Amino acid sequence: MQILIIVIVFLALMTIYGSFLTGIGYKKLNLTRSFAKHTVYAGTEFEMIETVENDHLLIVPWLRVETRMPSALQFGKLENLSIRSEMYHRSLFSLMPYQKIIRRHRVRACRRGIYHVGHAAMTFGDITGLFRKTIELENEAMSLVVYPKLVQEDRIPQAVLQRIGEWSSARSMLYDPFMIRGIRDYLPGDSIRDIHWNATAKSQSLQVKVHEWNLIPRLLVVLNGQTREDQWGELMDYEQEIVERVISLAASCCIFAMRHGLETGFAANMPFGDAEGENAVFPLSKPGNEENILYGFSRLVVKRTKRFPTFLNEIDLPNDCYVLIVSSYNSPEMQALCSELSTRGIQVSLCIADGECA
Repeated sequence: MQILIIVIVFLALMTIYGSFLTGIGYKKLNLTRSFAKHTVYAGTEFEMIETVENDHLLIVPWLRVETRMPSALQFGKLENLSIRSEMYHRSLFSLMPYQKIIRRHRVRACRRGIYHVGHAAMTFGDITGLFRKTIELENEAMSLVVYPKLVQEDRIPQAVLQRIGEWSSARSMLYDPFMIRGIRDYLPGDSIRDIHWNATAKSQSLQVKVHEWNLIPRLLVVLNGQTREDQWGELMDYEQEIVERVISLAASCCIFAMRHGLETGFAANMPFGDAEGENAVFPLSKPGNEENILYGFSRLVVKRTKRFPTFLNEIDLPNDCYVLIVSSYNSPEMQALCSELSTRGIQVSLCIADGECA
């Protein structure tokens, strides 16, 4: 009889405890997640910080956090963290009164892109499992921008480096040392004579004078999202990897050109994000705005919108803009496109990924 009374009392206490925990106790449970960095390059590692806090006197016997992570973000192994199909993450916790647990996950960004990972589901309950509650959480600010992996300068075709150097050197003939239109941060290659010492002293970082030019050299990098002339429809996985290499090379050429003083933009027969059917055209950016143009490359979706010749003919190319075409293949059709641009007075160069410049 005494045992029965004990069981009844125990069940009654568990019922009260479970009802209170799932009824109002959840208001004192907090879950926050954040990335140590919000912009990284593909192939680099960083941390995701996950904090779970129990801000009341109740013991939380078990708490499960579930979230869907993009497969492009690879997590390292961690105790009480299970990963299914490289996408579905589940973390388990047990919290004492007023306890805070901080976990640091090692994450590797494997692929370029923009990822929104703020959604999570937090489920908790009593020790019997009879009482449980699930809370949907949304952190709209938790997003990650993965820039394309830049290739080393010595891996950019030498002919491309020489061509960009020739284009950027054109401004030395148009240089007016007495007309100053502003100041900017120092970039590698700037002359020591152009350092603005007063502005440097105020900002505690090297500042250089920006001179007036009769003509600022401009470069448009045009990406070919096709892997062959007769391509049509969706790309296979291995074809997407080919286009990713084209994107990395094009981004590297843009950064190299901007660091050599050229206003640089890019265009591609691929869309930005959900802009189905619309070609990606990123406006010219002035030297020093590298993050701006890298963000544009991160938005590219590997999906062909139009055949490259059609796309190139539709672009309004000014005659004072140099054109660098980056493609995964060369063909008589590509050569004909370059010849046509040359006859219009546009200086054009063709760069083949994993190949040479023509």
